Amino acid sequence: MKHLVVTTRSDLSVEQLQPFTDVLFLEELHGNNPVSQEYASVYFRSHFSRPATMPQNFAAEIDMITEQFVGQDVYFVDHVTNVEAILAIEDKWSQYQLLGEYMPETYLASESPLGGQSLIFKKRLSSRASGIAWSRDEISGDLIDWIVQPRLEILEELRIYAVRGVICPMAAVRQSKTENQKVKVTELRPLSNEEIAFAEHVCSKIPQLDFVGLDVVVTPEGPALIEVNRSPDFAAFTKIADANLAEQLYETIRTGKVS
Repeated sequence: MKHLVVTTRSDLSVEQLQPFTDVLFLEELHGNNPVSQEYASVYFRSHFSRPATMPQNFAAEIDMITEQFVGQDVYFVDHVTNVEAILAIEDKWSQYQLLGEYMPETYLASESPLGGQSLIFKKRLSSRASGIAWSRDEISGDLIDWIVQPRLEILEELRIYAVRGVICPMAAVRQSKTENQKVKVTELRPLSNEEIAFAEHVCSKIPQLDFVGLDVVVTPEGPALIEVNRSPDFAAFTKIADANLAEQLYETIRTGKVS
C-alpha cells in the first residue's frame, strides 16, 4: 500500500520523498480533497519557508484530509493530524519547556531578564533560518512571538537526523547563521559517542516524533540543542551522503517499528 505526504511547494525534500509516496501540495487543494485511495501512512510536513506557507494557513485542508481517513487503519507520521499539533511541536518556547535541560537559557522576549550580554532573538515559529534578530531593535511584531537566548561560543554547528530515535551516525556540518551569512551544509562527519548519546537523550523526550532533524552546536562546554525540526530538509544530506533517509522512515513504517 502507498504512503501519502502532504506538504507545500517550498519543501525542498519532495524529490527524496517521492520514490516512496504520493505527494499532495497544500497550495493546490483550494478546499478540494483529491484523496481517492487508501494509504498506509499520512505525513503532514510543516514547511515555514515563507509566511504564505505557514501551516495555520491550511488548517481546513489538513482537517479535510484527516477526516478522509477516519475509521481506516492508517498511520499518521509523528502522530500529527491537525494544525494545532504541528504548532505545539514547532514552537521554540514549547520545545524549551520540554527540552530545556539540553538547550541554552531561554526566555520569552517579552519577559526576559537577560541584559548586558550578547543576545540572539528568534521567532517562536520561524521561517527556516529567517525570523532571527541580533538586537531587540530589529524585532518586528509582538514580543510574545519571540524568544531570546544568550549567544553561545559555537565551535561547530551540526544537523543530526534521527528516525524513530535511531541516530544517523553521520551529521551534516553547517555554516552558522550570522548577520552576514546564511545557513548551508558544507560537509558530513561522523558523530562522536558523546554526541550520539546527547542526541539519544533528546530523542527519548520526544518519542512521538518519527523523523527529526536536531540542530546541535558544539561549544567549549559540550553539545547544546538549538531546536528540533519536525519536518527537516534532508535533500543536501542525501546528495552528500548518497543515502535517502526517507527510505529508512518508510521501512520502519512498513515493518511496524513505530508506535
